[in-house]
Amino acid sequence: MWPELTVRSWRGVHDLRAAHEHADYSDDLHDRVNASMEARRIHELRGMFMAQTAEIEDLLHTLLRLIVEHCPEWLPASATKAKKLPASRVLEIIRAVATSTGKANELHNACAQISWLLARRNQLVHAIVHIGYSSPGPDARREPVIVLLMEIQGNTIQVPWEFAPRLEDARNPGDIAWDGDCGEISELHLKEDLRRAFIVLEGAVDIFQALGAPLELLLPKHSAPSAEETESLPF
Repeated sequence: MWPELTVRSWRGVHDLRAAHEHADYSDDLHDRVNASMEARRIHELRGMFMAQTAEIEDLLHTLLRLIVEHCPEWLPASATKAKKLPASRVLEIIRAVATSTGKANELHNACAQISWLLARRNQLVHAIVHIGYSSPGPDARREPVIVLLMEIQGNTIQVPWEFAPRLEDARNPGDIAWDGDCGEISELHLKEDLRRAFIVLEGAVDIFQALGAPLELLLPKHSAPSAEETESLPF
Protein backbone atom coordinates (compact mmCIF):
# COMPACT_ATOMS: atom_id res chain seq x y z
CA MET A 1 0.00 0.00 0.00
CA TRP A 2 2.64 2.50 1.06
CA PRO A 3 5.57 3.14 -1.33
CA GLU A 4 8.99 2.30 0.07
CA LEU A 5 11.31 4.98 1.44
CA THR A 6 8.59 7.55 1.93
CA VAL A 7 7.32 9.49 4.93
CA ARG A 8 3.93 8.20 6.03
CA SER A 9 1.50 10.78 7.36
CA TRP A 10 -0.44 9.94 10.49
CA ARG A 11 -3.61 11.02 8.66
CA GLY A 12 -2.83 8.52 5.95
CA VAL A 13 -2.51 5.71 8.47
CA HIS A 14 -5.76 6.83 10.07
CA ASP A 15 -7.53 6.94 6.70
CA LEU A 16 -6.22 3.50 5.78
CA ARG A 17 -7.84 2.08 8.91
CA ALA A 18 -11.06 3.99 8.35
CA ALA A 19 -11.30 2.90 4.70
CA HIS A 20 -12.07 -0.64 5.82
CA GLU A 21 -15.25 0.66 7.43
CA HIS A 22 -16.21 3.72 5.37
CA ALA A 23 -16.16 3.63 1.57
CA ASP A 24 -16.27 7.43 1.34
CA TYR A 25 -12.67 7.54 2.56
CA SER A 26 -11.38 6.26 -0.77
CA ASP A 27 -10.50 9.64 -2.32
CA ASP A 28 -8.74 10.91 0.81
CA LEU A 29 -6.89 7.62 1.12
CA HIS A 30 -5.64 7.86 -2.46
CA ASP A 31 -4.46 11.41 -1.80
CA ARG A 32 -2.66 10.45 1.40
CA VAL A 33 -0.75 7.56 -0.19
CA ASN A 34 -0.07 9.52 -3.36
CA ALA A 35 1.21 12.38 -1.25
CA SER A 36 3.96 10.24 0.21
CA MET A 37 5.43 9.93 -3.29
CA GLU A 38 4.87 13.58 -4.20
CA ALA A 39 6.60 14.69 -1.00
CA ARG A 40 9.79 12.68 -1.46
CA ARG A 41 11.74 15.51 -3.09
CA ILE A 42 10.91 18.09 -0.43
CA HIS A 43 11.81 15.61 2.31
CA GLU A 44 15.08 14.88 0.49
CA LEU A 45 15.96 18.58 0.35
CA ARG A 46 15.07 19.03 3.98
CA GLY A 47 17.22 16.04 4.89
CA MET A 48 20.18 17.48 2.97
CA PHE A 49 19.84 20.73 4.87
CA MET A 50 19.77 18.81 8.17
CA ALA A 51 22.85 16.83 7.16
CA GLN A 52 24.74 19.97 6.15
CA THR A 53 23.83 21.55 9.47
CA ALA A 54 25.11 18.45 11.28
CA GLU A 55 28.47 18.86 9.53
CA ILE A 56 28.74 22.40 10.85
CA GLU A 57 27.69 21.27 14.32
CA ASP A 58 30.46 18.68 14.24
CA LEU A 59 32.95 21.41 13.36
CA LEU A 60 31.78 23.49 16.34
CA HIS A 61 32.07 20.57 18.75
CA THR A 62 35.49 19.62 17.36
CA LEU A 63 36.72 23.16 17.85
CA LEU A 64 35.36 23.28 21.38
CA ARG A 65 37.01 19.96 22.20
CA LEU A 66 40.36 21.30 21.03
CA ILE A 67 39.96 24.39 23.18
CA VAL A 68 38.92 22.37 26.23
CA GLU A 69 41.90 20.04 25.87
CA HIS A 70 44.62 22.55 25.03
CA CYS A 71 43.57 26.08 26.00
CA PRO A 72 40.87 25.88 28.70
CA GLU A 73 41.92 29.34 29.88
CA TRP A 74 40.24 30.72 26.77
CA LEU A 75 36.85 29.47 27.97
CA PRO A 76 34.37 31.50 30.02
CA ALA A 77 33.69 30.17 33.52
CA SER A 78 30.22 28.98 32.47
CA ALA A 79 31.72 26.49 29.99
CA THR A 80 32.92 23.93 32.54
CA LYS A 81 30.62 21.28 31.02
CA ALA A 82 31.40 22.24 27.48
CA LYS A 83 31.47 18.70 26.11
CA LYS A 84 27.73 18.09 26.61
CA LEU A 85 26.09 21.15 25.15
CA PRO A 86 23.75 21.84 22.23
CA ALA A 87 25.20 23.55 19.19
CA SER A 88 23.60 26.89 20.03
CA ARG A 89 25.38 26.96 23.40
CA VAL A 90 28.66 25.84 21.81
CA LEU A 91 28.32 28.75 19.39
CA GLU A 92 27.90 31.15 22.33
CA ILE A 93 31.08 29.80 23.89
CA ILE A 94 33.01 30.09 20.63
CA ARG A 95 31.83 33.69 20.31
CA ALA A 96 33.17 34.32 23.82
CA VAL A 97 36.47 32.70 22.85
CA ALA A 98 36.65 34.89 19.75
CA THR A 99 36.19 37.93 21.97
CA SER A 100 38.83 36.83 24.46
CA THR A 101 41.33 36.19 21.67
CA GLY A 102 40.68 39.51 19.94
CA LYS A 103 38.96 37.98 16.90
CA ALA A 104 35.35 38.92 17.59
CA ASN A 105 35.07 41.41 14.72
CA GLU A 106 36.79 39.09 12.28
CA LEU A 107 34.43 36.20 13.04
CA HIS A 108 31.22 38.10 13.80
CA ASN A 109 29.48 37.51 10.47
CA ALA A 110 30.38 33.82 10.35
CA CYS A 111 29.01 33.27 13.87
CA ALA A 112 25.84 35.22 13.05
CA GLN A 113 25.26 33.11 9.96
CA ILE A 114 25.58 29.92 12.01
CA SER A 115 22.91 31.25 14.40
CA TRP A 116 20.59 31.63 11.40
CA LEU A 117 21.41 28.12 10.22
CA LEU A 118 20.62 26.51 13.58
CA ALA A 119 17.33 28.38 13.93
CA ARG A 120 16.28 27.54 10.38
CA ARG A 121 17.12 23.87 11.00
CA ASN A 122 14.94 23.89 14.09
CA GLN A 123 12.12 25.44 12.09
CA LEU A 124 12.37 22.91 9.26
CA VAL A 125 12.52 19.86 11.50
CA HIS A 126 9.20 20.87 13.09
CA ALA A 127 7.31 21.15 9.80
CA ILE A 128 5.11 18.72 7.91
CA VAL A 129 4.17 18.45 4.27
CA HIS A 130 0.98 19.94 2.89
CA ILE A 131 -0.03 19.18 -0.69
CA GLY A 132 -2.59 21.13 -2.67
CA TYR A 133 -4.72 19.25 -5.20
CA SER A 134 -6.69 20.30 -8.24
CA SER A 135 -9.04 18.47 -10.57
CA PRO A 136 -9.58 19.37 -14.25
CA GLY A 137 -13.15 18.08 -14.14
CA PRO A 138 -15.82 16.52 -11.94
CA ASP A 139 -14.93 12.97 -12.99
CA ALA A 140 -11.16 13.45 -13.20
CA ARG A 141 -8.80 12.28 -10.52
CA ARG A 142 -7.36 15.04 -8.37
CA GLU A 143 -3.73 15.85 -9.09
CA PRO A 144 -1.16 17.47 -6.80
CA VAL A 145 -0.29 21.01 -7.85
CA ILE A 146 1.81 22.34 -4.95
CA VAL A 147 3.94 20.77 -2.23
CA LEU A 148 4.85 22.83 0.82
CA LEU A 149 6.37 22.39 4.24
CA MET A 150 4.45 24.16 6.97
CA GLU A 151 5.26 24.53 10.65
CA ILE A 152 3.10 22.48 12.98
CA GLN A 153 2.68 25.59 15.12
CA GLY A 154 3.21 28.60 12.91
CA ASN A 155 5.66 31.36 13.90
CA THR A 156 6.75 29.60 17.09
CA ILE A 157 10.43 29.44 16.08
CA GLN A 158 11.97 32.80 15.34
CA VAL A 159 14.58 32.68 12.60
CA PRO A 160 17.06 35.61 12.49
CA TRP A 161 16.80 36.15 8.77
CA GLU A 162 18.86 39.33 9.02
CA PHE A 163 21.88 37.04 9.50
CA ALA A 164 21.13 34.74 6.55
CA PRO A 165 23.77 34.74 3.78
CA ARG A 166 22.64 36.69 0.74
CA LEU A 167 22.35 35.01 -2.65
CA GLU A 168 23.12 36.91 -5.82
CA ASP A 169 20.42 35.41 -8.02
CA ALA A 170 17.58 34.96 -5.53
CA ARG A 171 15.25 37.01 -3.39
CA ASN A 172 16.80 37.79 -0.03
CA PRO A 173 15.43 39.02 3.30
CA GLY A 174 14.53 42.68 2.93
CA ASP A 175 13.94 42.44 -0.83
CA ILE A 176 10.58 43.37 -2.30
CA ALA A 177 8.20 40.36 -2.44
CA TRP A 178 10.55 38.17 -0.41
CA ASP A 179 8.46 35.35 1.05
CA GLY A 180 11.05 33.11 2.70
CA ASP A 181 9.54 33.37 6.18
CA CYS A 182 5.81 33.30 5.49
CA GLY A 183 5.35 29.86 7.06
CA GLU A 184 5.03 28.10 3.70
CA ILE A 185 8.32 26.51 2.67
CA SER A 186 8.62 25.33 -0.93
CA GLU A 187 11.22 23.26 -2.74
CA LEU A 188 12.67 26.50 -4.10
CA HIS A 189 13.06 27.86 -0.56
CA LEU A 190 14.84 24.67 0.52
CA LYS A 191 17.20 24.80 -2.46
CA GLU A 192 18.06 28.39 -1.56
CA ASP A 193 18.49 27.42 2.09
CA LEU A 194 20.91 24.67 1.08
CA ARG A 195 22.94 27.13 -0.97
CA ARG A 196 23.02 29.44 2.03
CA ALA A 197 24.15 26.52 4.19
CA PHE A 198 27.15 26.02 1.90
CA ILE A 199 28.10 29.67 2.50
CA VAL A 200 27.70 29.16 6.25
CA LEU A 201 30.01 26.15 6.02
CA GLU A 202 32.74 28.30 4.46
CA GLY A 203 32.39 30.76 7.32
CA ALA A 204 32.48 27.95 9.88
CA VAL A 205 35.74 26.71 8.39
CA ASP A 206 37.06 30.27 8.68
CA ILE A 207 36.23 30.14 12.40
CA PHE A 208 37.97 26.79 12.77
CA GLN A 209 41.07 28.01 10.99
CA ALA A 210 41.19 31.22 13.00
CA LEU A 211 40.73 29.60 16.41
CA GLY A 212 41.42 25.90 15.95
CA ALA A 213 44.24 25.57 13.46
CA PRO A 214 46.97 26.43 15.98
CA LEU A 215 45.42 23.99 18.45
CA GLU A 216 45.14 21.24 15.84
CA LEU A 217 48.92 21.27 15.55
CA LEU A 218 49.05 20.06 19.14
CA LEU A 219 47.11 16.88 18.34
CA PRO A 220 49.08 13.65 17.86
CA LYS A 221 49.57 12.79 14.20
CA HIS A 222 48.76 9.34 12.83
CA SER A 223 52.02 7.84 11.59
CA ALA A 224 52.17 5.56 8.55
CA PRO A 225 52.44 1.83 9.34
CA SER A 226 55.90 0.26 9.18
CA ALA A 227 56.85 -2.33 6.55
CA GLU A 228 56.44 -5.13 9.11
CA GLU A 229 52.97 -3.85 10.10
CA THR A 230 51.95 -3.55 6.46
CA GLU A 231 52.99 -7.15 5.73
CA SER A 232 50.92 -8.42 8.65
CA LEU A 233 47.71 -6.82 7.45
CA PRO A 234 45.04 -9.39 6.44
CA PHE A 235 44.49 -7.92 2.96
